[in-house]
Amino acid sequence: MKKYVDDETFQKMLEKIMKDERTVSFNEIFKKYIELRENIFDENDFQYNLYKDAFTNYLSSKIDYAISYIKDSCTASEFSWLSEIFDDVAEKTHSLDFINALEGIAKKYPEETAEYNLLESIASAKALI
Repeated sequence: MKKYVDDETFQKMLEKIMKDERTVSFNEIFKKYIELRENIFDENDFQYNLYKDAFTNYLSSKIDYAISYIKDSCTASEFSWLSEIFDDVAEKTHSLDFINALEGIAKKYPEETAEYNLLESIASAKALI
């Protein structure tokens, strides 16, 4: 169930995740970012942009962990949410391994890939590297 929160509460939640980045495992932080995104009202650009920048920066700074997570642990739902920042991470990291991991997981989750047109999103990200 979605738990939309006001901007101030959202910022505190995001700050907590960002603080935890130093001490909590990559997998847990990844899941916390996805959970946070699931609870952003789609029309709330303020919250979405803060989330997008923070998650992009986190994944980009830990790209090897991100690639491993995508290959080994990423769920279909997480993959769908992650698609919102394929371009941003690709542009920031120029990582072909990141693109290859996305292409691999797209094969693992064909229904989500087709439903959300994720191959096009991956192609768009690939063009940025």
